[in-house]
Amino acid sequence: MGTSSKSIHRALCEVAELQGGCFTAKQAVAVGYADSVHNYHVNNGDWIKEGRGVYRLSEIPKPEWPELAVWSLWSRGREDVPQGVYCMETALAIHGLIEKEDGIMHMAVPTSFRRNSEIPQQLRFYKEDIPSQDVEKRAGFLVTTLERTVRDIREKCTNPKIIARISSVLAPDAAERAISKPAGENRPTNMPDFKVTEYSDWDYLDRPAAVSASVDGVPSYNDIINAGED
Repeated sequence: MGTSSKSIHRALCEVAELQGGCFTAKQAVAVGYADSVHNYHVNNGDWIKEGRGVYRLSEIPKPEWPELAVWSLWSRGREDVPQGVYCMETALAIHGLIEKEDGIMHMAVPTSFRRNSEIPQQLRFYKEDIPSQDVEKRAGFLVTTLERTVRDIREKCTNPKIIARISSVLAPDAAERAISKPAGENRPTNMPDFKVTEYSDWDYLDRPAAVSASVDGVPSYNDIINAGED
């Protein structure tokens, strides 16, 4: 017995609702939409094409910041699993410490990240294997924790306005705790429990970077995310 169109549509809605209303072409195929009907649904207005292989269901209201889910899905690897983690100023805005601004969005990707297509001008990439305890899972995207974000801004940001904003909204002792807190403390409960290698220095995507390796047989964050695990 074939699967009804209503049940297929319901399955796609369930996927999209967890990703800010967005989904990938592979996810659509997985629930029952053949490749041959994708253009039909776009032309009919059911789907909105957000980018190469990324769509939005028109019936689901857009979230306040729709680009977060769109570019997260754009960063997916071979297993169709997003690899990007929002960081720096973008992470600050997600955590509510600065106002969201249109323009450049900051995203960290694993050192093994490769894309044949052109990198969108809206994204500024950093190549780094971020430990899982420094990552939070949100609805449709990943972001560095508040503690990690503050630490990165203090260590790497050169914008005096951003640094001043951090100092003004965080009490000195709170900011210091965010920088000095041992890794793994108050670890997000929704992240997988695995050990990862130490992260490397930040590096832009157009610079060569070595692929992180396992340590003592324990896979790195890069290994796990490329294997399709959350």
